[in-house]
Amino acid sequence: MRNRVRFESVRETTSVIRQYSKIRYDKKLNKEIDDTLRRYNNKISRLARAGSNYLLPQKVTKDELMEISWTRRDLKRRLDNLKKFNERGAEKTIITNKGYALSSYEYNQLKGEKARLKRKITKEIKFYEETKPKLLGKEVARTFAQMGDTAYLNLLARYQKVNQNIEDMPIDELFRYRELLQKIGMDRNYLAENFKLNYLEMMTDVGYHVG
Repeated sequence: MRNRVRFESVRETTSVIRQYSKIRYDKKLNKEIDDTLRRYNNKISRLARAGSNYLLPQKVTKDELMEISWTRRDLKRRLDNLKKFNERGAEKTIITNKGYALSSYEYNQLKGEKARLKRKITKEIKFYEETKPKLLGKEVARTFAQMGDTAYLNLLARYQKVNQNIEDMPIDELFRYRELLQKIGMDRNYLAENFKLNYLEMMTDVGYHVG
C-alpha cells in the first residue's frame, strides 16, 4: 500500500511539473517545427532509397518531439540539432576505428549527446556526494553517496553506460548505444531540473529531508 501511495505521489508531481514546463506552441513555432521535421524526415527517406551504406538517424514525429521537450529552450536545441542534418555535407561519411560508416551528422550527434549527458549526470552525482540529509531537523553525519543511496548508485551506473568509446563499437552496439542515449536523454531532461524535488519527496516518506 505504501509503494502505491508513493507511486501516486510521484505521478502527481510529474503531472504538476509537466504543466509548469508547458510550452506555448504558437503559429510561428508550429510552422518551424513542421518545416524542420518535413525536411529532416524527407532527407532520411531520400538517403535510404539511394542505398546509403551508413547508420542513418531515426525519423522523428511531431508528437515525439513535443513529448520529450519540456521547455522552449530544450525544444529549440532539439530543432537546431535536426536542422544540422538538413545542411549540405551532413551526410558525409565517417569511418570508425572498427571500420563502420556513419554520417557526419549522426557521428557528431552521438558525440554531442554523450558529452551533454555526461555533464548532466556529473552534476547530479556531485549533489549526492556533497549533500547530507536531515533527520528530525538535524544533519546526519554522512552524505547520500556515503550512505550507499540507490539513486546515487544508479547515476554511477548510467555514467558508465554513457561514457563508452563510440569509435570502437561494432555496428550493432552503435544501434543500442544510440537508443540508450535517447532513453537516458529523455530521463535526464526531467531529472536534471527536478531530481532534488523528487528526492525531497521520497526522503519525506522515510523521515529525512534535504536542506
